[in-house]
Amino acid sequence: MSFNKLFRSLSTLPHYLDMSATGLDISDQAIRFIEFSKNKNQLIPIIFGEKKLPQGLIVSGDITKKDELVSILSSLREEYSMKFVKVSLPEEKAYFFKTEIPKVYGKEIRQSIEFKLEENIPLRADESLFEYNILNKNNDKKEHWDVGVSAVPKLVAESYSEILNDSGLTPVAFEVESKAMARSVIKDDGGLSVMVINIKDDATVIAMVRGGATRFTSVIAIGGNLITEALCKNFSISFPRFSNDISSSIKIPIYLFNNLF
Repeated sequence: MSFNKLFRSLSTLPHYLDMSATGLDISDQAIRFIEFSKNKNQLIPIIFGEKKLPQGLIVSGDITKKDELVSILSSLREEYSMKFVKVSLPEEKAYFFKTEIPKVYGKEIRQSIEFKLEENIPLRADESLFEYNILNKNNDKKEHWDVGVSAVPKLVAESYSEILNDSGLTPVAFEVESKAMARSVIKDDGGLSVMVINIKDDATVIAMVRGGATRFTSVIAIGGNLITEALCKNFSISFPRFSNDISSSIKIPIYLFNNLF
């Protein structure tokens, strides 16, 4: 399967890709992962965790120390028996835009979008990978399609694919971080606009979502660490430092609330 198909597979997941896979988020600060087991109508988490990364291993979504990252991912794969993964790509490297194309079908939709890429993002069609949502699919009155497009540089996406393969992990799908986040937390927005805010360690990702499609995103260089440090300074509390396991992200707010009130 081509990488282009992998990048699009979460939007239209074929039956043969509906396999047990671990959700994997690789950011500048940490690797986070979770895998669910289906139990009737419920999803039960069977593995989950967080591994903090050394500073400078990944910078603004760019992998700068490949061998170290491969070593860490390989260790996690062995420890948690991971094989197949569905991966979010870094928001810092993604582009979103809305455009109009003629009312065409099948492969012609992608071809029409390719002609619009250079008008909206600083990448040529052969330098990018993109997926799209038709925003007015149920409106027969319009003579064109309104499409929401998300794109990433092909070199960035392929670098993550290479890292995963070198680690012994098999990627079955890729998706831009904010789109994966929106799908995870919004079941049905009823056609209303929803703002999804993801506060990470050193940055905050804001996504505007409507009709199941991400319409706009922005990355702000203010994250949870800065907020925590400001609260600690204001209330004369030392900044808590915890181990690399997933519980550390839970202990920080508990620590603060216990000391503030």
